[in-house]
Amino acid sequence: MQSGLEVLRHTPIVVIAYPLRCTNWIYFCRTFESEGAMPLFVTLRASCSSTVDERQGRAFSRDERARIRIMIAEGYGSRPFSDLILDTDKADFAETLARLEHETRCMIAT
Repeated sequence: MQSGLEVLRHTPIVVIAYPLRCTNWIYFCRTFESEGAMPLFVTLRASCSSTVDERQGRAFSRDERARIRIMIAEGYGSRPFSDLILDTDKADFAETLARLEHETRCMIAT
């Protein structure tokens, strides 16, 4: 199995969709750019009620629910360093994935 950095040597683009702090963003920028890769940062955002809705397939503990509310209040859903902010609770999974693919292809092409 190839490592992520080995794959990047052939396809020098990486999409990161993870709740980042600024320090994480700086680390990923430096790490991937030093390897000649273009990092694209995607924020996956949803309302608190959508995130904790048990119909999504996961029951969160009281502490997890509290942390989700804190992360939303801290602005994790609207990071200024995001190349794309994608609302995951506005469409079904297939539509959301199609939009993510379309938007990332557009960013790569420019």
